[in-house]
Amino acid sequence: MSVLLKHLTVESSIVAIHGLGGGWKTSWTDPATGTFWLRDLLPKDIPETRIISCGYEASKSSTTAMEVIAASLLADLVRLRMGLDTASERRPIVFLAHSFGGPLLKGALAMSHDAGSEVGIDSINASTYGILFFGVPEHAENSFDKLAAATSLQQWLCMMNLEPSKHR
Repeated sequence: MSVLLKHLTVESSIVAIHGLGGGWKTSWTDPATGTFWLRDLLPKDIPETRIISCGYEASKSSTTAMEVIAASLLADLVRLRMGLDTASERRPIVFLAHSFGGPLLKGALAMSHDAGSEVGIDSINASTYGILFFGVPEHAENSFDKLAAATSLQQWLCMMNLEPSKHR
């Protein structure tokens, strides 16, 4: 998890979660120009926003359990927000989720909701003000149920009948 931009006066956070075959930086960078839009363009339109990009192993051969990736994403975000300043855990969050990042985000938010009053974890769900999905599989509404049953990204792709090369 990388904090790309941190202003002295921060009113909200934008958290980007990449998809299959992507990365915390490469998914949001124009290969022709090298423009990293989370860092180079977004701050011009939305000043006073902390911009965070999350990374995880996103290859189709990954053997990491999907619930582990979602839980890790949630824990890293909580740790980062609590470590920045005391107001962070109440700061509004807008998520950007691409491809497989959508089901991962859904899983992390479900875990946050189910956490009850566990310090910090419950604040993620409560602080979510918006979610923008980019290229998320159309049948992602059931994907976290299947994600929880899958033991790896490769198995989840088979269960969802997705061809990895079409969802990068």
